[in-house]
Amino acid sequence: MGRRSATIALCALTALAPASAPAHEISELGDSSPDLLEPALSTLGRPLVEPPAGTRAAPLEKVLPAAPGGFELVGHDPLRSRGMNAALAVWGDYAYVGSRTDGPEPNTGVFVVDVSDPAEPAVVHEIGQPAEANPGESSRELRILPDKGLLIVLNHGCSELIHGCANASQAGRTVATSNYRFYDITGENAARPKLVSTYFPSRNQAQSPHEFFVWTDPQRPSRVLMYQTTPSTDESGRENLIVTDISKAREGEFAELEKWTTVIGNKERDNRLHSLTVSHDGRRAYLAYLGGGFLVADTSDFAENRPVPHVRLVTPVENRVFWTDPGAHSAVKVPGTEWALTTDEVYGKLGGLLDAHGCPWGWVRMIDVRREDAPAVAAEYKLPVNDPKFCETVSPARDNFSSFASHNPTLTRNLALITWHSAGLQAIDIADPAHPAPAAEFIPEPLPQVQLEDPALSSGEDKVVMWSFPVVKDGLIYAIDLRNGLYVLRYRGPHADEVAGTGFLDGNSNSGDLGRFDAPPRGEPSGGAPPPPALPARACLPTPLRFDARAVGPFALGASRAEVALRGGPAQRPGTGSVRYCVEGGGNAVVVFSRRGRARLVVTTSRSVAARVRPGDSLRALRRAYRTERRLAPGLYLAGRSRVFTVRAGRIRAAGVASRAVIARRAELRRTLIRLGVLRGA
Repeated sequence: MGRRSATIALCALTALAPASAPAHEISELGDSSPDLLEPALSTLGRPLVEPPAGTRAAPLEKVLPAAPGGFELVGHDPLRSRGMNAALAVWGDYAYVGSRTDGPEPNTGVFVVDVSDPAEPAVVHEIGQPAEANPGESSRELRILPDKGLLIVLNHGCSELIHGCANASQAGRTVATSNYRFYDITGENAARPKLVSTYFPSRNQAQSPHEFFVWTDPQRPSRVLMYQTTPSTDESGRENLIVTDISKAREGEFAELEKWTTVIGNKERDNRLHSLTVSHDGRRAYLAYLGGGFLVADTSDFAENRPVPHVRLVTPVENRVFWTDPGAHSAVKVPGTEWALTTDEVYGKLGGLLDAHGCPWGWVRMIDVRREDAPAVAAEYKLPVNDPKFCETVSPARDNFSSFASHNPTLTRNLALITWHSAGLQAIDIADPAHPAPAAEFIPEPLPQVQLEDPALSSGEDKVVMWSFPVVKDGLIYAIDLRNGLYVLRYRGPHADEVAGTGFLDGNSNSGDLGRFDAPPRGEPSGGAPPPPALPARACLPTPLRFDARAVGPFALGASRAEVALRGGPAQRPGTGSVRYCVEGGGNAVVVFSRRGRARLVVTTSRSVAARVRPGDSLRALRRAYRTERRLAPGLYLAGRSRVFTVRAGRIRAAGVASRAVIARRAELRRTLIRLGVLRGA
């Protein structure tokens, strides 16, 4: 029997209760979040069970009795019917879809889907080993940095029990550690992403980091921070949050700015931080602490780029809002308002392993944050399947092996798009946050058969598991059903104009159009004039630029065109003989190539250079710093063997490095610098 079929063992309903095992093992791991239990659950010796024949309830084709709007199916791809899809990212003509399970079986890598025709999406490539689809590792979370042309993949260690992965102990190896892989998706690499760098955070257990939010500084688009949750109990004393500067991901540089936690102090609840989102301006974070509840934190130190930034709670722990375990899964501010929305992801009971789970599963709460120090739950939004009365009709199999829980939200100002597991994709009208109302639903037709049923979420009678953060691109909604593939939808209903007019929006970053919806000042009503257009997406080279004898910033002498593109990202002005990049804070950087396509000259006018002398300094400073400097031509100086400087009116205009061959041809070097506009002609 292969490991796929061995993952699920047949048994009678009377055997749904878990086998005996030390109870403290579960509680120490935190039994209210099935994903976060893993992969330690694999050591408990409790295989999942399949509901026996004859106990299945009829699948639900419709959840809402009525809704004013609807979703039009534009396109669908079953993603090779693999049945174990994970997160979604969309950029340009392509969508990227991770896997919830591991290799070496086929179809366990990151799929690249051509969506240039949204009506006919098609898988065109799979990122496989050695970058992805490694044994014991799943590509669980994906994000896009649209202005940098990067795909981010968070790879988790995965388990035999929850994710159908290889059993690590039987394979004689340790469980995979979490890591982030960054891929270039510009130009031709969009269809076949090319690995740029890998980041191993200081906390890299199998499921930690667990989720992450990507924040791009609206004032300095080249500056990007990643807020990572590292779920930890009060007793562990470990951090729950790491903030990392990923601005120089293309150069493989990652600076962890803060490791933070707080003590919730309620031993009756699961107090681990599951996820968070950050406001568009970067000054607030909205925290979802599983059983610990919802809190607001001050992140203005990071927004202002202070030298030693810290996270500070705005909501005192004693004033947090919390409910029962499993508790808050996601927390996000409703843009342009003083409200927040939370979701609760609740699995089935899994044979009694997760006693706090099962019907009525989880739903949405609307939280009034006008008083950030004392937030209050002002409304709840439930589907009919979340009504306790519905539980009276639920079979034991559905209670154990299905989930009708809210999961991942993406919000415009007046509309919430939420994947709701077996209740499909739900749209909620939140124009009046105190009275959320149904807007539309989409429940897809399940595939007849898949390569692998998700052991926890689709092994029962319900074969729909809408799971990903919906992504809005060019007015269309892209969403992943964990089992059934990629769906492209058009929304028609209340506030449809907000979706139709959106170029890019996802639930776990502030990229794209979030700034439009969050435009009104704090406390001001969201009505009135239409929101301003989205901020232009241009990420210049992050500073400071390094400057040594062989390189300026990310560009080294001798680098190929492909290497320059990988390290620099989208160029401001591409060309045949040279490429030009803008630099954060002003100035530019230019790479000039030889006929063989190798970098032979790199020069910058930016003052943000990590060097003894930089553009804007005096000629006298150059002579003090480099005693070996010599004049090659009027306004052109050489320091050492490769550093070149241009001077105008006694001030350095540009600094760079050149190959020996270029320096040997002084006249040609001079003409090139004049053509680039950094040296004055005769």
